[in-house]
Order: sequence, then C-alpha cells, then structure tokens
Amino acid sequence: MLNRSACSIITTGFLLQKAPTSSCEHVIDTGDEVNEVQSGAGPGPGSACGVTLLYRGGGRCPFSCYKSWLDSIWDFLRDILRLGFGGKKGWFLWSRQRCQGITFFFFFLGETKRNDTVKMAWEEPRKTGMVYRRLGNSGLHVSALGLGGWLTFGGQVENEGTVACLKQAYDLGINFFDTAESYAGGQSEVVMGQAIKQLGWKRNDIVISTKLNWGGHNGEVLVNNHGLSRKHIVEGLRASLQRLNLEYVDIVYAHRPDRLTPMEEVVRAFNHVIEIKGWAMYWGTSEWSADEIAEACGIAKQLGLIAPIVEQPFYNLLHRKKVEGEFQRLYSRFGLGLTTFSPLKFGLLSGKYNDSPDTPPPGSRFAKGDDKFVNYMRDNYGNKSWQDDIEKVKKLKVIADKVGIPQSELALAWVLKNPNVSSVITGASRPEQIVENVKALKSMALLTPEIMKEIDEVVGSVELDPARQD
Repeated sequence: MLNRSACSIITTGFLLQKAPTSSCEHVIDTGDEVNEVQSGAGPGPGSACGVTLLYRGGGRCPFSCYKSWLDSIWDFLRDILRLGFGGKKGWFLWSRQRCQGITFFFFFLGETKRNDTVKMAWEEPRKTGMVYRRLGNSGLHVSALGLGGWLTFGGQVENEGTVACLKQAYDLGINFFDTAESYAGGQSEVVMGQAIKQLGWKRNDIVISTKLNWGGHNGEVLVNNHGLSRKHIVEGLRASLQRLNLEYVDIVYAHRPDRLTPMEEVVRAFNHVIEIKGWAMYWGTSEWSADEIAEACGIAKQLGLIAPIVEQPFYNLLHRKKVEGEFQRLYSRFGLGLTTFSPLKFGLLSGKYNDSPDTPPPGSRFAKGDDKFVNYMRDNYGNKSWQDDIEKVKKLKVIADKVGIPQSELALAWVLKNPNVSSVITGASRPEQIVENVKALKSMALLTPEIMKEIDEVVGSVELDPARQD
C-alpha cells in the first residue's frame, strides 16, 4: 500500500530513472525510512518493476541515465500503469501532489520499515551475501553480524588465532569489529590493531568500536582511570587509539553508566573527542538504563550537541525485558540503534550445556578459563537460575530440530529478527565458528510468525505498553 506517512517526509531532491540493470530490481533510498542493505543477494522483499527511486537530498543520481529525462519519466509511469500498483487511491495521491504545483515526481512502491532488507544502489563487489544495517538513525552501515574481542582476542585466543578469525569474518562480509579498553587488560585492542595492520585492510572498509569506563591498567591510581569523567574519556580514548595503532575509531561507547559524573559532562566530553579531537565518528552507550539514555539525548538536543546513536545491551532469548520493554520508546523517539552482545548467553543457548546442568563439561570455557568473569560463572554454575535456563534451552531444541537448524543458529536468527538491532556482536575462538554464525542470516526466513509464537511460549514474551491507555 502507499505509505502516506512516508510521503510527508519527502520534500526535495528526487530523481527518477529506469534501472539500468535487470527488469526485476528496484532501489528505495529515502533517508530515514530505509535502514538495511544487502550485498549480492538479489532484490529485497516486494521488488517487482525495474523502477529506481533515489533520494539524494538534491544531489545527482550516481548512475548515468541511458535515456533522456522525459523518456525516463514516461518509462516510470508506464511501469506504474503496468503494475496497477496502489489502485485509484495511490494514483489520486500522486496526481494531487502534481496539481499542487510540485515539480518533481514520486511514487512509493511499498512501505519500508527499519531494517527491512532492500537492495543497494550498487552491488558490493565481493558479493558475500552479508546484510548491512544502518547504525540507529545515522548514515553508518554495519554488518548485521559483528565480531567482538571480549574473552577471546588477547586473552583465551592466541594472536595467530585472532588474525585467522578476523580474516574469516572479513571474507564473509563482516565489517564491524568491537573491543574495549578493559578487555584482556587492553591486550584485546593491541592484538586487534596488529591484526588489522597485518591483514592490510583499508581503514575506510571497516568499522571499529571500543568502549571506555574501566581503564585501571592505564596507570597506577585507579580513581581517575575509571568512570566517565572528561579526564578519563579524553585520556582513555587516546590510550585506546595508541593500543589499536589507529587515528580514530568509528564508535566509542560509554561502557556502563557513571552515576558520579554529571550527565552534561559526559555528553560534552564525548562531543569533544568527536568534534574537536577527531578521535571518533559516533558515540554510544553500553548497558545503560532507558532513563539515562533519554537524559543524555535530551541534554545533547538542548545544547545542540551529538547524542548517543547506539546502545550495546545484553540481549538474547533468555534476556529480553530491557531491550524489548524498557527501551521500547527509545527507538522511535531518539533513533537509537542496538549492537547487542551475548546472543548465545555465554554459550548456553547453543545447547552444549544441556547434558551438564550441574558442572561445566570438560574442555568448555567455564571448565578451563581463569579470568574474573569465568570464575564468577563457574561459581554460579548449576544454581536455580541456571537450571531454569537449561530447561528452557532443552525445549528450544525441539523447535530448532523442527526447522532443521542447530540451536545456536536459532538463537542468532531470533536476535537478528528484531528490527531495532543494527548488529549482533558475536565471539569466536576459531574461524569455523564464524562460518556457522553467518548461516543465521539465511535462517531468519525460517522463523515464521508461528515459530516465533512457539518460541515465546517457551521463553516468555515481553508485553509492550499500549500506545494509548483505555
């Protein structure tokens, strides 16, 4: 149907032309409405007619029109008539806009929602099949699956293994790589920076993020190397860039809130490293509450500064309330994106602990690891919460078997189905794991409304607030 609400945002700068490629593709690029592009995967849902609709804010069309402007308009109208798209109602809206003296033409071929997959104006030359999504309301595109360095790079995985994992991810189309100043005491950043240099990647081809809060290893006195003071944000990011051996990161996150530092100081400090220093392109939050994110966005708007565009939360089938419930109004009000972590809940949703509910199985991360997080998880392994989760995971296996995919693939595909998720950050200690993870992109289609309902019946759903109270 014709998207009346979308029409209201279109004001200037449309160029229409016959698509110079096959007659079964279309591109819709309307700024805020289109949020996801797909590499080498053919036309997106609903493509039908060979019409290209490009919005470039008054700019020029990137293609060389092979016909005159008048011929292109005629081809466009002929395609509309051939499709009979929208019926009288759609035609009336289009005609009415012309009668009001608007001198450009437009016609929506369907409604596009955040993170709906549509084909890019030009194909990715590598044709990896990777899906790319806009990071929140920004113009930055990140791969729907990212690769993170928590618990692996610089820690449990040797340097050669890190390089192999990063190369495998890049070869599969992943362009988003995440680390933090606290991961492996800063070594995750060091190893990732070395790998980027060794692999010879062009900086503009990749998206790198790091996070600031716990920088105790930066010095001997913890008090100002911890938190989100202006001092630590400036000095911490400078130290991270030195470890990464990069001039800038694309995204810098506030790695947990700092409730001892005034929010205005936090907002101004992140704007300083972006606008004045040029050390980052965007900033975001990680594991903040909804009210803290809203406060930061409100202060930024009031002061005319850059607001956080992304939150990095813990999100998976067994942990939904915050992302789906508490954050439900942040997405539309502030254009917030999500780069979620732990989609398998530390491996639990892969099913590998199903037969070991009381003690970690030999050879597993929780059996052999020796860092602070692993020790904490080992101490709590087998408690009531863990046992309850194991029972749910066993029931999810029945659903995974029904659709014919591994449990880990089901869990990843489920997170990817959330339209507010810009990227799902995964971890890997072996390249083969990344190959398996990427299969979840195709498995999303298997999660029909009926299957999603079955999943909700196992893990529980989140009840959203009504738009208007009765």
